[in-house]
Amino acid sequence: MKHSQGLTLINLLISLSIISILTFLVIPGFGNILSRNQSTLTINTINSAVNFARSSAILGTKHITLCPKAPLETCGKDWSAGLTVFHDENQNGTLDEEESVLRTIELMASGTVKWSSFGANTYLTFTPIGFTKSQNGTFIYCPTNKDATLAKVLIINRQGRARPGMDVNKNRIPERANGDDVEC
Repeated sequence: MKHSQGLTLINLLISLSIISILTFLVIPGFGNILSRNQSTLTINTINSAVNFARSSAILGTKHITLCPKAPLETCGKDWSAGLTVFHDENQNGTLDEEESVLRTIELMASGTVKWSSFGANTYLTFTPIGFTKSQNGTFIYCPTNKDATLAKVLIINRQGRARPGMDVNKNRIPERANGDDVEC
């Protein structure tokens, strides 16, 4: 009796069909995983910048400001463009010529980053004791598809501590400090 050493055409077609079906089932989920990872990476980068600015203020006993990056190492209005951390000698929240930049941080975000704070400041300043200058607020990252379930929130309290926004009501959308769902 002879044993077959290969695949028949039917076996090959069935195998290819199963692989094709599994591929089409996995691809949408993979895109969702990439979007979640991008959201997490962006908010973690912002959290690292906040912690760097706060620790620099404490260690250097100076006012340190974190603001949106703009051309020529100044402060801009678009947080999605990146972040600038600098010594803010005159405490005005803008990068002046005599002030030095400590670090510029690029964000790999394809979505939008917004900062909303008490007093509507477009920057975040830390005092030499690590507190903010009366600026509790929230960073919100929204992906380009505006899916609020993929949004991330970083809440900064007056003491300069950062914490992630939680989903207390279990609707898969993170909440701001006041408990309202994030809107993208």
